[in-house]
Amino acid sequence: MNSMRMLLKSKPLQCVAILVISYGVSSCLVEVCWKGQVKKSYTRPNDYSRFMAQFWFWTGIVSMGFMVMGRLVLEKLGYKFAVLFTPVLMIVAGTIFFLVTFFESISQSGEVPYAAYSGGFLVMIAKSAKYAFFDSTKEMMFIPLDDESKGVGKAAIELVAYRMAKSGGSFYLQLVILLWGSVTTGFGIVPIAAAFFLVMVLWSIYAYTAALIMDSHKARNAHEF
Repeated sequence: MNSMRMLLKSKPLQCVAILVISYGVSSCLVEVCWKGQVKKSYTRPNDYSRFMAQFWFWTGIVSMGFMVMGRLVLEKLGYKFAVLFTPVLMIVAGTIFFLVTFFESISQSGEVPYAAYSGGFLVMIAKSAKYAFFDSTKEMMFIPLDDESKGVGKAAIELVAYRMAKSGGSFYLQLVILLWGSVTTGFGIVPIAAAFFLVMVLWSIYAYTAALIMDSHKARNAHEF
C-alpha cells in the first residue's frame, strides 16, 4: 500500500512506470504479430528454425553495437536523446512493419516475406535498444529520489508496472483474436497497429517528461554547487 501511494505521488516514479508498461505492451503486440507472419511465411520447421537462428545472430550483433553506442550517446548527446531513442526508433520501424504487413495481407503476395523481415527488424531494434538505452535511462530516473523513495519506488514498479506490462498486451491480443479471429490478417493487424501507436505516443510523451525532470535535477544540483 505504501509503495502504491509513493507511485501516485512521485512524478519520476510515474514516468518509470509508464515507460516500463509501454515497452512491455508494445513488445508483446509486435512480437506476437511478427511471429505469426514468420510462421505464415516459413511453414516448414527447418526453414522457420533457420530464419530464427539468423534473427538471433543479428540481434546479438546489433545489441553489442548498441551497447557501445549507448554510452557515447548519453555522454555526447545527453539524456533526452537517449531516453527518446527507443520509442522513436520503434515508431519508425513499426510504421514500416505494419504498412508492409497490411498491404501484404490484402494483396496475398508472399513471394518475398517482407512482413517477416520488417517485423524481425522491429523486434531486433526493440530488444537491442532495451539493454543499451531503455534500461539505463529508466534506472537514471531514480537518481532524483531519496533513498527511501528509491527502495519503495522500485518495489512499486515491480508490483504494478511489470505485471501490467505482461498482462496488458496479452489481454489485448486475446481481445483482437476474439473479435477479429486472427492477428495475422489485415483486419486483425489494424487494431494491433492502432494500439501500438497509441502506446508509442504515450511512451514518447512520458520519455520527454522524464528528460525534463532530469534536466531540472541537473540544473538544481549545478545551482547548489
